[in-house]
Amino acid sequence: MSSHDPDQQWTIGQILQWSARYFQEKKLPTGRLDAELLLSKVLRCERIGLYTSFEKPLSKEERDSFRSLLVRRAQGEPIAYILGSKEFMGRDFSVSPAVLIPRPETEFVVEEALAIVKTFPLIHKIRILDVGSGSGCIILSIALSCKQILPETAQDVHCVAWDISKEALVVLNENANLLGVSNVEAKLCDALNDESWAQEGEEEKFDLVVSNPPYVSESEYATLERSILFEPKGALVAKDNGLEFYSSIARNAPKLLRKNGSIVLEIGATQRSSVSDILRSQGWKQITVKKETQYVIPAKLVPAKAGSGNLCRRRE
Repeated sequence: MSSHDPDQQWTIGQILQWSARYFQEKKLPTGRLDAELLLSKVLRCERIGLYTSFEKPLSKEERDSFRSLLVRRAQGEPIAYILGSKEFMGRDFSVSPAVLIPRPETEFVVEEALAIVKTFPLIHKIRILDVGSGSGCIILSIALSCKQILPETAQDVHCVAWDISKEALVVLNENANLLGVSNVEAKLCDALNDESWAQEGEEEKFDLVVSNPPYVSESEYATLERSILFEPKGALVAKDNGLEFYSSIARNAPKLLRKNGSIVLEIGATQRSSVSDILRSQGWKQITVKKETQYVIPAKLVPAKAGSGNLCRRRE
């Protein structure tokens, strides 16, 4: 698909074959799929539509648009940023370079959170806080699923989403509108500032805190594949060898949790012992890494700052 042949006719089939080879040369393992997704975006059709129109030629405008996307992907930009969306829990979420791209393993955080929600006594409004919400994939998925798992008489759920990035909150609010979620309140908030966790009145406390915080160390960040470097560093990297946010959450979450409240955290692949120790040092109890997923630590707040927690651990 050389820029020196502007008048050459390219069919959908030809351009897909050429693009797949080109991406293979660029060491992109999902080259054929990427090419199909990018061409579907340009032609505004489903992928299946490409296969039913293999012999259809592309216009010059379509070729030029596709070429610009092809270059971005070849330079390592994640396909989700180019497409502007990523699937999570069976729903499409808008994404931009202001937010992390949702990962499949983070779905376990949602699943564990919902399992805990089912155990709550249905005597008051359920309140859930997401620390470092980004695109909102966790808290919006929880909010939507609560409507499905709770009886109609107990669907009074209020969710709060914290993020330190104004740009991230714009993406979160966009996703809330797209998904029709009206019970998630977005707040600009620094989770590393102890004052952000100031004591609330009992009615404003939470039953559950969830978080997929930054947990990559500076040394680990230097070894990450190039596509991840397109994502916001502040949403990936944390001080204290990646443990800074866990320390803040373990120390401060009890201020905002009701008696018997819980937390669910995603953690890094090598952080099980370190994060468990941090939680224990702050009085949390019943700390478990879910063996079936190997990603989650749930923890529960028993009276006076004792708690139980769930950790979600990233894939090795």
